[in-house]
Amino acid sequence: MDSKSNPRRMDNLRRLRKERGLTCESLGTLVGVKKSAMSKYERGEIQPSKQVLENISEALCCTVDYLLDKDESARGAAQRAAGLDMEVFNGLTLSEIGALSKIAQIFKEQRNAAN
Repeated sequence: MDSKSNPRRMDNLRRLRKERGLTCESLGTLVGVKKSAMSKYERGEIQPSKQVLENISEALCCTVDYLLDKDESARGAAQRAAGLDMEVFNGLTLSEIGALSKIAQIFKEQRNAAN
């Protein structure tokens, strides 16, 4: 099947990854998958698990629906709800983005433990 006509392609995943200056390898490392898997997700050759989708959406600050190209407004809504200005991430190194992701995960775990 021609990859451009593949309905399972994740164009928004590719677009967000590139906007963040991440490679398939670096995003894969952040979310716990191999570079080849990330590339296959983008092309629609394989579908990520629910957990991987959630990890990617957290790493890219968007909704799972946006990643799946189901809701174009979800990206902006998620960013507004989180009060995020995505421009602040531009120019950060992968290790800096990874550190911020780990800090966010700590906050999330503390919040969940308090509930």
